[in-house]
Amino acid sequence: MPKISLFVEDRGHAVFLEALVQRLANQYRIPVVIRLGSATGGYGKMMSKLTEDLVHAMNLEYLERTEDSLGKLLKALREIFKEWERS
Repeated sequence: MPKISLFVEDRGHAVFLEALVQRLANQYRIPVVIRLGSATGGYGKMMSKLTEDLVHAMNLEYLERTEDSLGKLLKALREIFKEWERS
């Protein structure tokens, strides 16, 4: 079953996107698990929470939780996506 993670700004976005994804999944008869993440409090807090969620979702716990590590995170994600494409 596909797992879909949505990172949104607020509850309104969450309700809309979750309903949209679920409607598409139902239309194509694809069961999905939807995981919602969000952060409020400005850009810095949002980036910190998004980075934390990505690190956890991609099993990259070895990365530091700093803004400088975002480049390392994106590089690691790019390598993971390349591996997925090859398989």
